[in-house]
Amino acid sequence: MIVLDAEFLPAMGRPAQIYLSFPLPPVVGQLNIKSAELTMFVADGPKAGGRIGELHQVAGFSLLDLNTAAPATLDLLLEDPGVVLDPGAVVSRTIPPAVLSDAIKKKTLHLGLIPADPDGSLYHGLESGPDLTPVLVITDE
Repeated sequence: MIVLDAEFLPAMGRPAQIYLSFPLPPVVGQLNIKSAELTMFVADGPKAGGRIGELHQVAGFSLLDLNTAAPATLDLLLEDPGVVLDPGAVVSRTIPPAVLSDAIKKKTLHLGLIPADPDGSLYHGLESGPDLTPVLVITDE
């Protein structure tokens, strides 16, 4: 599971933030992109639902980088809509075209989900398998 929480108790009350990295193959730069959407899946447990969180563009990072520090937050892309999610919900967030254009140049889209309040959410991650892993869908015209 991936935890999003403003006051994560197992981390001594520090925030639990989610960082996602999506490599973009060169063919993406050749598309006439209509839209890009991030989809994440909320876990099924009784404490899984909570607020969606703010979506930010963040500085580039590797998995090893996350062991020592969080990447710098660059731009707020989407505010937390204030919705409390039900366990098992599917969350879809549209990525602004300018952000995707910038990411294509860098060959990777780096995103951060920042908690909006202490009512955190549990999202499925890599260990949940390919059907529940966060996914970026790019639609061509």
